[in-house]
Amino acid sequence: MANGYLVPSSELGLPRSYTLEDSPAYYAQMHSSAMVPPPPEVRPQPQSLDFRDFQAPDSHMPPAIAEIHSPARYDLMGPFPSENFTPERYALIESPAPRKLKQAPREVSSPSDVMAERSTLSWVNTLLGWIWPKANKALIQWVHEDLTPRLQESLPALFSNLHFSTFSLGRNTPDFGPVEVIQHSDSHVQIDLPIRYISDVDILIDAGTGGLTFGINQLKFTGRLCIVLKPLVSKWPLIGAMQWFFCDKPQVTLRFTGLGAVAQQFPGMDTKVQNTVDEWICSRFVLPITRVRHFTRNEDIVNLMDASTIQPLGVLRARVRRAWNLAGVNWSALSVDRFTSDPYCIMKLGDVSHRSSTVTNTTNPVWPSDESNGYFVVYHKDQSLKIDAVGDGSGRILGNSVSFLGRASATVDTILSTWRQQFALGNASGVTRCGRIPLDTASVSKEMLHVNDPIMQGISSELEVEVEWFSFVDRQSLPVESKHPLALLCVELHKGMGFPLEALGGKNGLRWRSYLQSESQEEEQQRLSRRGQLCDVDQIEFPDVPIHPQLHSVIDKLAERKFTHAEIAHVVGVESPEVIDLYLKHKAEYIQKHQERAREQQSEDHRVSLQWYETVTHFLHRLEPTSLTLELLDGEDNVVGSIGPLSLRQLFSNSPVCSPKATHALYLPRSAAGGGLASWFTGAPKMPVGVDRFGTAELQLSARLHYLKPGHSLPKRARGVH
Repeated sequence: MANGYLVPSSELGLPRSYTLEDSPAYYAQMHSSAMVPPPPEVRPQPQSLDFRDFQAPDSHMPPAIAEIHSPARYDLMGPFPSENFTPERYALIESPAPRKLKQAPREVSSPSDVMAERSTLSWVNTLLGWIWPKANKALIQWVHEDLTPRLQESLPALFSNLHFSTFSLGRNTPDFGPVEVIQHSDSHVQIDLPIRYISDVDILIDAGTGGLTFGINQLKFTGRLCIVLKPLVSKWPLIGAMQWFFCDKPQVTLRFTGLGAVAQQFPGMDTKVQNTVDEWICSRFVLPITRVRHFTRNEDIVNLMDASTIQPLGVLRARVRRAWNLAGVNWSALSVDRFTSDPYCIMKLGDVSHRSSTVTNTTNPVWPSDESNGYFVVYHKDQSLKIDAVGDGSGRILGNSVSFLGRASATVDTILSTWRQQFALGNASGVTRCGRIPLDTASVSKEMLHVNDPIMQGISSELEVEVEWFSFVDRQSLPVESKHPLALLCVELHKGMGFPLEALGGKNGLRWRSYLQSESQEEEQQRLSRRGQLCDVDQIEFPDVPIHPQLHSVIDKLAERKFTHAEIAHVVGVESPEVIDLYLKHKAEYIQKHQERAREQQSEDHRVSLQWYETVTHFLHRLEPTSLTLELLDGEDNVVGSIGPLSLRQLFSNSPVCSPKATHALYLPRSAAGGGLASWFTGAPKMPVGVDRFGTAELQLSARLHYLKPGHSLPKRARGVH
């Protein structure tokens, strides 16, 4: 004690447990103080494989693992170590012979038929067990930044301050497999693997009002994860980009606890939270939404649009025909001997939904033959067509509050391979399919149903649906007078330049809203893009120095306390004071660069570039005189500018199916440039603040036309996708 200074370790930025593996010359005591200098006696390095080495947040690879130079020499056997882990139980076992991968047979008709053998992923599950604690932390950040605001919006206003006070997914890790690898082409590989995750979790939600809290103590998650590697190139880094997504909505089940006090004031809170979580997952991770990780942005090597998007397989048309034995939700005390419903159906595939008409006063509805069709873009054969039967309670004063009548679903592959075909006279398509599927009525509120209701009697509710498949061709196939769309227009949003930096904030960021305009075509649903992401910004990286990053904050605090460089070097265990000099010099340059960038961003003329690299789709009934318009929305969904109207005839003047990438300037709203004399009398509409700052913005845009042709089955390139 007399030979050194007693300094609280918390003030030096040291963890309470600081291991020798991180700094061989310095040992911080497990208690709340550390000696500076001299250093304590050096402990010997551990030589055995210890499970605690894997739990250290920034520990190095254990020596037993570091000795492995070839995966062909050793196999890591057994599942991820549990609390009962011992080196004797989980050892590195030398394989008697290298394990060879099985190759698909060469005699195939096309690259799209090449499919690897399904196999288990025990090695992935073991590896995931080691990195799961870090993945857990990354997910926590996602939940706080993305899911929490969505919950605040969807729940009653009283919960506007709701937040997660505790969030831990527990010790269990997801289980993957069996894996299936499909080679679509020489530059396109897809990996499909199921995920199963069941764990006791510790999640506490603070309602943000009156001390109300409730928790989640168990999470069940099952889904099919798809990983797409494309393009595969012959230059480093070999893989241009990786996309990952779920082809269909994963099944997520939450087990709530402590909802008693909340449920008394807000019944149905668990259902509301569950639905919000489901919607959040679909809006972030389920087709047509994909997550992309680019390994290179060199456009001489990869096409960033192709690497970032999934090409559609075709279009599915669907309409409901009839239903049997639906729940009768319209009985009332004034007519106890009779129960009916006013049912309609909501069909959904991907992010598109279609509502049928309402058939009144029946539990066995038959929809009219001219019932409107729903058209759905299909990207994966395992996407599901989901149909909800709902009772229309609008206009009724006395009656049951129940509205949900049941749910049915079927994958596109099942529909096109098992539903019976029908050949209708006068039908230009030639083939339609019809399926009779049962409704899942488990979630129907039976407490309010009549005692003689079919659901109460155990009679199954059923739904009959008609579908038709449309493939893509390069030229118009359907006649102009067809009741079906002629083509699918894919608008490709690339990169934009000239956007003000301050406009990137807000709830939604900068998004594009696109729509078609035509005299003969009814107004179509508008499409919204995702928010643009900042790009073309050089990252300021801290130079490499021979000092562990965990020691940087320690050096900073010691330097602030006027310790000499020799003393700091002795404390942190580096070779010489010159290393400390080098670090502090790099730190000063690093701070200076950030300050210069901050001054540059505050300049009036500073602009940034954004990237979207996504496709928005529209069904096209006529090529002429249809035009395309895109509106730029700010973070509060105010229109700050537009592109177009762009004539589709002009866009596709050089090619019937492809409009090349071109840069289009953003036009500001008229009132932003001054309303002239008329504004003195009529008054100009209110414009978003700073809309004139968007006058330099422009967008790179391209488009593709996929003409529709009635087909019988999915294309060959979809057959290898599971």
